[in-house]
Amino acid sequence: MKLYLTILTILFFTQLSFGQERSIQNDNRDLPKLSTESLQIETGVELYPNPTSDFLNITLKNSILKDVKFEMYNIIGNKMDIDLDVVNSKNYKINVKEFHSGYYLLIITDPITRFNKAFKFRIQ
Repeated sequence: MKLYLTILTILFFTQLSFGQERSIQNDNRDLPKLSTESLQIETGVELYPNPTSDFLNITLKNSILKDVKFEMYNIIGNKMDIDLDVVNSKNYKINVKEFHSGYYLLIITDPITRFNKAFKFRIQ
């Protein structure tokens, strides 16, 4: 009896999955075509001066970013505590006077738009 129920269950789910595949294939003809360009967010981020010794200026040219967060890491992956000055909604400043010279990564994220990008810069 258990074998009979197992076989029926397998047949049921096999038919169900095949039925779903057919309906999905038929529905694809009715969906609008989307280009990949319409889904991409332009970065529009400038870091200057690079290399820097006092302050790293960050300009966000993309007005789509809403809840921007910044994280900074040294080249070996240690997270650095940063002193972020908000000049306005598109311009920021990070004081880097106390950091050792070398390469660093600035991670800019926005959870609302799912923007996540790393930028490399150098401190002299």
